[in-house]
Amino acid sequence: KNILGETIQAKGIEPVRKEFAMLSDEMAAAAKRFGVAGGSLYQFKCPMVFNNRGATWLQANEKTRNPYFGTTMLQCGDITEILPGDK
Repeated sequence: KNILGETIQAKGIEPVRKEFAMLSDEMAAAAKRFGVAGGSLYQFKCPMVFNNRGATWLQANEKTRNPYFGTTMLQCGDITEILPGDK
């Protein structure tokens, strides 16, 4: 599936959120399988997105910056896993 292409072509915020969630899951799986070059990555989860089903994303730092809700809930989410880098 071409997740990135579908994300770029999505109309409205909800389809973009769904595609971003799938892309985030694939990126986390790749980082776990192949490792992380450089510094660590932090996997976060927002429990409220998608009608409280929750979704994850990766960040290069520990300060929560929720991409699903923007400025309205920028700090909603917790670190669920640290993917260590090779530094």
